[in-house]
Amino acid sequence: MLLILVSEQHFIFLTKQLEASSATEREASNAKIAALEESVAAVRSEMEDLEARAATASKGELEALSICEEAVKEKDEALKAKAQAIADKDNAFASLASTTQELMSKEAAFAKLKQELSDATANCEELLSLAESLQGK
Repeated sequence: MLLILVSEQHFIFLTKQLEASSATEREASNAKIAALEESVAAVRSEMEDLEARAATASKGELEALSICEEAVKEKDEALKAKAQAIADKDNAFASLASTTQELMSKEAAFAKLKQELSDATANCEELLSLAESLQGK
């Protein structure tokens, strides 16, 4: 019986110690939980801030991309205009070369006609001189 009484008291003592340590552990766990909840709240706040920054950055990137696309379109148009100007210049040079050849050909024909006229004039003068000399006889 004494053994049962000692065992009961020991059981009560161990139960009280367990309850005391459980309360201490509960308080420590509650403190850890509160600290974790604060950390989670801070992380959530930081994530929201980062998401807002990312949205702003994405908007800025889209605007920059739009500006770059517009610049590329303008450059393409300028390159097309330059290519057309080069083609027009090449056509003008080809036309000039053709016109120069025609002019040179016409100048040669004119020189030939001028020579023929000079020859004909000389012939006429000779004939006129001959005719005058024949009339004088």
